[in-house]
Amino acid sequence: WADPRPVASSSWALAKLGLSLPDLLVRQISQIAPRMSGRELSTAAWALATAQRREATCGGAYEAASAQETRHALERCADAGARTMEALSGRDAATIIFALGTAKVKRPAALKALCRRLSDPSVDWNGQDVANSCWAC
Repeated sequence: WADPRPVASSSWALAKLGLSLPDLLVRQISQIAPRMSGRELSTAAWALATAQRREATCGGAYEAASAQETRHALERCADAGARTMEALSGRDAATIIFALGTAKVKRPAALKALCRRLSDPSVDWNGQDVANSCWAC
C-alpha cells in the first residue's frame, strides 16, 4: 500500500459504493498524503469527506475508521495540497475545498492557500468547480 495511487483509488471506490473506509486505509492515507499527487489528494479527500458519515463495513468484514482518524487524514490531505498548491489543477484544489466543507473541517491556512491557487488566472477550472468551492466556504 505504499503506492499512493491504489490507496486513493481504493478509498474512492469504497466511498462511491456507499461503504465506510477501513481504519488501515485511512491510516495509510494519513501517512502518505505528503507524497500524493494533486489528483490523489483530491480523490482521497473526497472519499474521506463522503465516507466519513457512513458505517457500512460489508457485514463486518473490516473495522471502519473512527471519525477522529478520518478527520486527521482529511486534514493531512488538505495540508499536503496547500504545500504543493502550485502543482494542483483547479479541479483538484476545488475538490479538496469541497471535501473540507462537506466534512465541516476547519483548516484556515490550507483553505487560504487552496483559494489562492484558484485565484491564479492561469488555473483552469469550470463552473462546477467554482460552485463547489463557493458552497464549501
